[in-house]
This record gives sequence, structure tokens and C-alpha cells, in this order.
Amino acid sequence: MTTTRRLTRMPYKQSAERPDLDKLLDESIWGQVAFVDDLGHPQIVPVAVARHRDELIWHGSTGSTWLRLISGAREVAVSVSSIEALVVGRSRLESSFWYRSAVIYGQPRRLEDGELDHALNVLTDHVLPGRVTETRSSSKSELAATLVLALPISDWILKESYEWPDDRKPTAKPTCGREPSRFARCTPSPSQPPTCVGPSRFRSHVGALPDRIGERSGPGQ
Repeated sequence: MTTTRRLTRMPYKQSAERPDLDKLLDESIWGQVAFVDDLGHPQIVPVAVARHRDELIWHGSTGSTWLRLISGAREVAVSVSSIEALVVGRSRLESSFWYRSAVIYGQPRRLEDGELDHALNVLTDHVLPGRVTETRSSSKSELAATLVLALPISDWILKESYEWPDDRKPTAKPTCGREPSRFARCTPSPSQPPTCVGPSRFRSHVGALPDRIGERSGPGQ
């Protein structure tokens, strides 16, 4: 499946292949939902997201005004991105990032009661794999207080950049190159109650995340 949207500037940076989009979504846990409210004001809200088959899902409280608003046939745009390296050029103009960035457009639907529990399991295991089996099932009251939205992945655009600076002459100064991007997770707080000790595998989520830059090649390599 490919997208019908096209970049008008630097179109060579676009990937129109659905597997490339799925890879980005499956490696991301954070997105931004943009919409226009009833007063005509633009709004954008960060949320945890997960891909479930051909939909992007996120959740919140049934008391959330903005979630209830966009669940009623409201157009939204959801942005998901990954910064993979900082490109250090010899000038500020030539400095940039290696990145992947996607925007998905459409009208999200509100999941029905029979879909909620499974969707929440998908979202939970996406953010922290295996966590569902370590927790109790959601109660009826918890499910009743939760609103899950699903946006069809049918109208989207994906942009990728793995470019080097244009001024890479060996004699030029200062030097240029790339700096891998690393995102650290917080160390569990020592103030946690003894009854909340997490599984030992949580230690693998503390500290710098693996650098995936070596897994991909970009122009100039």
C-alpha cells in the first residue's frame, strides 16, 4: 500500500511505501494530535500511540474534553517522528538531523466496549513489551473511564532524511560529521514503596537506548 500525498519540496526525501511507515510507527511510542477546536483555535496534544493493524490508537480519560471532541467526526493530523542523529556541518546552515517523520490524516473513531481491553493491551505492550502479563486485568470501572481512539492509516505522508552536509571538502574547516542521538530513560526513584518493586528486566530500560544508526546507511556513506 502506498500513499497518494506527495512532497512538493525535496520530493526525493519522501517514502511512499507503507512498510516504511509501519516501521516508524512500530518503533515510536509518542505522537502529537493536531486539530481545530469549536472556537476555530488550533490545538495540539502529545499522546502515547501504537499501531494496531491498519489503525493508530491512543487513549485517555472519558472526561477529556478534547478526546470527546475529536471522536465526533473531527478531522485530525497525527505526527510521529524519530530523530536518529545530529548532522554537524561546517556552517549552521549545513547542520541538520537524520530523521524520519510522518503525518497521518483522518477522522478517528471511538472504540466500542468490546474493543477497549484488547486495544489497551496492544498499547501497553507497545510502550513496555510484556507488561500486560505482569499486571492484573482492567476492571469494568477502569474500562468505563477510558476512551480509546483509532485513526485509519490510509491518508499519510512520510519523510526521511539521511543526508550529509554539502560542504564536505577535506580541506574545509571546521570539521563536520554526525553525532548519534541517544535518549535516556529515568532511573526508578528510590522513594518507591517496597511493594512496587519492578521485574529485574526493567533494568534494561534504564540508561541510554541502543544506537541504531549503524543499522542504516545514508548518502555519502
